[in-house]
Amino acid sequence: MAKRRVVITGMGMLSPLGNDVDSSWDGIRSGRSGIAGIDRFDTTGYNTRIGGGIKNLDMEPYLSTKDARKLDAFIHYGLIAAQQAVDASGLDEYTDLDRERVGVAIGSGIGGLEYIEKNVITMEKSGPRKVSPFFVPASVINMISGNVAIRFGYKGPNIAIVTACTTGTHNIGYAARTIAYGDADVMLAGGSEMATTRSSIAAFSAARALSTRNDEPEKASRPWDRGRDGFVLSDGAGVLVLEDLEHAKRRGATIHGEVIGFGMSDDAFHITAPPENGEGAARSMKNAIRDAGLGANDIDYINAHGTSTLVGDLAEVSAVKSVFADHAYTLAVSSTKSMTGHLLGAAGAIEAIFSVLAIREGVLPPTINLDDPDDGCDLDFVAGKSRKADVRVALSNSFGFGGTNGTLIFRRYEADRVVLNVIRPDGNGISATDRGLAYGDGLFETIRMRGRQALLRSHHLDRMVADAGRLGIPVERSDLDAEITRSGCDLASRYGNDGWVLKLVLTRGSGGRGYRLPVECVPNLIVTSSPMPTLPAPGGVVAALSQFPLTVNPRLAGIKTLNRLEQVMASREFSGEEFELIMRMPTGSCLRGREPTLLSGWRASG
Repeated sequence: MAKRRVVITGMGMLSPLGNDVDSSWDGIRSGRSGIAGIDRFDTTGYNTRIGGGIKNLDMEPYLSTKDARKLDAFIHYGLIAAQQAVDASGLDEYTDLDRERVGVAIGSGIGGLEYIEKNVITMEKSGPRKVSPFFVPASVINMISGNVAIRFGYKGPNIAIVTACTTGTHNIGYAARTIAYGDADVMLAGGSEMATTRSSIAAFSAARALSTRNDEPEKASRPWDRGRDGFVLSDGAGVLVLEDLEHAKRRGATIHGEVIGFGMSDDAFHITAPPENGEGAARSMKNAIRDAGLGANDIDYINAHGTSTLVGDLAEVSAVKSVFADHAYTLAVSSTKSMTGHLLGAAGAIEAIFSVLAIREGVLPPTINLDDPDDGCDLDFVAGKSRKADVRVALSNSFGFGGTNGTLIFRRYEADRVVLNVIRPDGNGISATDRGLAYGDGLFETIRMRGRQALLRSHHLDRMVADAGRLGIPVERSDLDAEITRSGCDLASRYGNDGWVLKLVLTRGSGGRGYRLPVECVPNLIVTSSPMPTLPAPGGVVAALSQFPLTVNPRLAGIKTLNRLEQVMASREFSGEEFELIMRMPTGSCLRGREPTLLSGWRASG
């Protein structure tokens, strides 16, 4: 089915840099650190005494004192960020809003640790009867989504994906796909975390994961710097309002950007550390790029996971180089965690917002504290201060314990951009129905593949774009190029490296016999495939063809190459019925008993 376009219409945030989106973004642009000494509890005896806490938060506009006591701080933060996002989107002012088509996907990496700590202490001191009756609903991770849905009356899909530091990214990706495939019109998505608690700081310190640069907290988070010694735990939340484009347009919403790609993978390597080559992270990025219908060179900016750990930072650099090759040295890569610290399950959500703002504002966030890049860390990390840039497409990475990886891709919203609607019918080969569709409404291209490699790739792309232009079919070369790559990855395992044929039918969508293509989807690309035809042994061509008792217009028998056949098809010199005859013959086409000129052309051209 056709995927719907998903846009961002509202954003809300609490971070160590500020208690809303604007103040947090101002901190990013200015390269200001939000890391300071922890003052929520006595840190005497702790190896790490610094973190990125929420400062000077006034909860009164969002939560009553009574309600606040019933909930852990991670739910407070999620509710506040959600309220900000909804207010910014104008969603609740839309009188025709169908609340059964609005859902919530907001998670947390570790949930209500502070509430758990308090109640465990209470139980040990005063006995089990003194435990709060709100203990469970105040601590369980999906209670952010539950409380948000109750507050706004949203009755659509309600979920809270929990994948450690990838939580926010996975929730946004899931929510975008929920909208894209029609299960909701609007989703609130993101993550929230209250991580700087007694037990959390103690546990991560015991694992030697945290920086101990206690005397210079603002310099503690230093991704890719030779002097890095671990990450900095932080608190906060990020929530985005994701919306079907047509729904957003109907209500006149302000559109900040578009979600176009989501990729996932797992390292299957180690419970807390990635492989040095970043193989899993690379697959996540490749999957997102493929889902977006882009090529690697289309990415302008990467908001890296970049946590300031010894192994993780180097692994991500290796992954970026693996995916982007030479382009890795021309795109911008930065870590906003150098300023915010690591918000665990909320990190992917606030970094998604920073990525959208980088596109919207034309500003590359900096990586601060990068004074002495480590060996191999030779990319453009936007070191020291932000800079202006034309950012059209941004990629955001999140990697978590358990080896889980997630990648999101955002693009500048372009109202007149035409989305290529890709259709993959069941079964192999282009049928006569497909041929009639192409003959009547568009064009057809056959591409020989060897494994994942498309032979004469540039030639085919040039011809398709040129022919589409002559027929008035709006299509971007990058979309076609990405679909060839996607098909090569998806189908190479079926055919192996011996060779196969990729067949593309590009149509305006005004025909679509047999596929019920929506007229408004312009253009449509039908993708099918088949093994390479098996050519008969020398001397056996005519005999092999004698099994096909077909009569073809004599003019067709003179066609010597596939290129000429396609030219004849495009010129509409013959009827659809004649082409149906020629295409039903698996070896190509020729008139029985005559020299097999098309087969000879195939063999001669390889």
